[in-house]
Amino acid sequence: MASRKIKTIARDGRDAFQNVTDHLKTMVDHLGHDAGDAASVSAVALGHAAIELVGDVQTKLDRLERAAKREVRRHPAEALAATAASSALVAAIAAGLITYTLVRRGQDA
Repeated sequence: MASRKIKTIARDGRDAFQNVTDHLKTMVDHLGHDAGDAASVSAVALGHAAIELVGDVQTKLDRLERAAKREVRRHPAEALAATAASSALVAAIAAGLITYTLVRRGQDA
């Protein structure tokens, strides 16, 4: 069960990073064509750096996924407890982000 959750989290993470990378590449392409002012040039440089950072994080997450699978095989009970705790943490982070977004949207309106 924990192994399946790890695979699901890893797949969702890869999908999210792919979406972020795609959006950053689109931004860089659009800004790159009109990079006449300093702000556009800085935004393009920031986009390239962000794409590189996403790639680095994805590589580290892949290593973490392999290590987590190895630990699940070694210590299945502890892995189940850690999975439950991490699921609660992810849910709390998501709730915080949703709350922040709703508050910001209310302030901007």
